[in-house]
Amino acid sequence: MQNNISLESQNKSGIYMIRNNINHKIYIGSAVNLRKRYNGHSSTLILNKSENGRLQNFVNKYGIDKLSFNLIEIVENKEKLIEREQFYLDLFKSYNREIGFNISPTAGNILGVKMPQSHKDATSKRMRGTTMMLGKKHNAETIEKCRLISKQRWIDDYDKMYQGCLKSGAKRKGKPQWINGKVHPMLGKPSKSKGKKMSPEFCEKISERMKANNPAKNKVIVIAQIDINNNIIQKFNSISEASSKLNLCNGAISRVLKGEYKHTKGYRFNPL
Repeated sequence: MQNNISLESQNKSGIYMIRNNINHKIYIGSAVNLRKRYNGHSSTLILNKSENGRLQNFVNKYGIDKLSFNLIEIVENKEKLIEREQFYLDLFKSYNREIGFNISPTAGNILGVKMPQSHKDATSKRMRGTTMMLGKKHNAETIEKCRLISKQRWIDDYDKMYQGCLKSGAKRKGKPQWINGKVHPMLGKPSKSKGKKMSPEFCEKISERMKANNPAKNKVIVIAQIDINNNIIQKFNSISEASSKLNLCNGAISRVLKGEYKHTKGYRFNPL
């Protein structure tokens, strides 16, 4: 891509235009540093990693040497870059596919713009093939940061996170989820008790049997909530108490204590 901006202007901020010399379609953009933006466009287009699918498709078909990088206006006040970019977008209407390569009619924002299926497929394929973290593990600091972020998301918007879990569960429904790939013995089979209501007497018998067979009967099980360095944050006299105070599932806490889970919603526990 030919850079037509003079040397004295390359380190300034301003509005630029990328034009092709085949059908003269254009792309309008703004940059705090025009030289860095030129280098960014050139490298991503050559590596086939540009976020602008229209511009990338053109380069893939005709080559990057058919493009030129041109200056429209130097903007000394960087806070007005978006305003000036919007002015030229409205002037040239480069978001029109017949005229230009811009995807969004709004400067600095692609919110609400529907990506073409080809762009989605290409992105999906590129992400699936990445090996950046292959064979690597996050360090303790990164894991703790991710845990805190996840915990804060549950605090900020519990309903949204819960609905996401339901959707994820629906995708896994019907697939083996047991350890070592074992299939649940009732998978795909109708429940014998479906539609039937258990009598109070039957429920009472089940309750008594479970209490009698409970190995922790008459014992006080103390569990501790711990941080990533195994320092005790607080103690609970039972799983139920921890579940109630932290708004967690009893079964999830139990699995953490057994070592089946490392944590539940960012919380870690150890028996005392």
